[in-house]
Amino acid sequence: MLSKSRSFTLGLLFLTIIVSSTVSMSKGHSQQAGQPLPTNQRESLILADQLYTETSSFIEKMQQAPSQEALVQIFNENIRKLQNLAEQYFKSANISFAKVPAKLELGTSAAKVDHVLSYDTYQIRGSQQGDRFSRTLNGIDAYSKKNNQNVRLIFDPLYAINFQGSFGHFDPRKNSLTFGSSANYFDSLGMTKVLRHEIQHYFEQLKIVDGKQTLARAVFFNDRSTDHTPYNKHLRADEAETHLRDLRSFASYNKDSSLEKVLQNMPAEFYKSVASQRARGYLQEYRTADDLIRKMSETLSTLTIHDFADMSVSKDELSVMLELKKGHLPYTRLILNLTGLITAEEFSDINKIKSAIQQTIRWQLARNQEIQKEITSLHKNNGYKFKACGAVHL
Repeated sequence: MLSKSRSFTLGLLFLTIIVSSTVSMSKGHSQQAGQPLPTNQRESLILADQLYTETSSFIEKMQQAPSQEALVQIFNENIRKLQNLAEQYFKSANISFAKVPAKLELGTSAAKVDHVLSYDTYQIRGSQQGDRFSRTLNGIDAYSKKNNQNVRLIFDPLYAINFQGSFGHFDPRKNSLTFGSSANYFDSLGMTKVLRHEIQHYFEQLKIVDGKQTLARAVFFNDRSTDHTPYNKHLRADEAETHLRDLRSFASYNKDSSLEKVLQNMPAEFYKSVASQRARGYLQEYRTADDLIRKMSETLSTLTIHDFADMSVSKDELSVMLELKKGHLPYTRLILNLTGLITAEEFSDINKIKSAIQQTIRWQLARNQEIQKEITSLHKNNGYKFKACGAVHL
């Protein structure tokens, strides 16, 4: 999650990212003044591809830097070029932006800072007249305002370093969605919708606040796992909802769309690469959704009233933690958020807590079954579309 100060490792170096917490769209920083301009979709696709490629190359150079001094030199020689390319893409895609100052602090330990590298992240806003990615941004912005929210959309040129192994994330504490060049690249080319995936977590959080049932109430942990794959050690149950929507997006891709027509007029190798990556993305989504649904259902279906005997109760957070002692289960702990289903006063009544837990688990199992049924149907009816690409074995 994005925080004011975040530590991470890059090679043998210690770095911290610091991002300013507030920013406003300013006329001086906006790339689109007055009426939105028609988007040149071909140009924005080319720039999105260039931005993704240049970002990957830049980050690889930084990760392979043999020393702090070499890393600083690589950073200084490339960061402005990367930011200029990002701003060119924003202009082409009809995306307005405001710069948000950020810093990378380099040191040999958390207590010792040797270098401070400054660069810009961007708070951005899309347009209905923009490219595919810009329209996604515009839709998220419109929805959040409709619900009296103000979700901040942050583009971080160094996201792949600051948040390794992820394309984007939603931080409910800051009401912000942060992402890098992979997000706009894959979205612009119709491969997947990173932002739509992450904002679904926001939608599910709103259901908890409203006292409704949602998979977001359950979080699974596996303390035995040595596999650092996120869903193996830690799983928010509403990932099932987000991956379901990803599959729906793949299934609804229109071969007669304006995007497809633009792609077909691109160089043959470019079009083939996009089709291949879309097919791989579909297969990954299908397998991920199927696997996590299976693991959650296997864990929840074995729970009985006896498993509640050793539960820990958090009255402040209106949540309970269950220790899952059956050694064969995919997860070892389960946290259930009961906010809105039981009052703070009722949290002193163990019978009411158990009733709320049983109600939540029954709902979770039923919803998992619905999702499993739908993803099976989606794969049966749409898998052949991606198999036809000849890119992967489905």
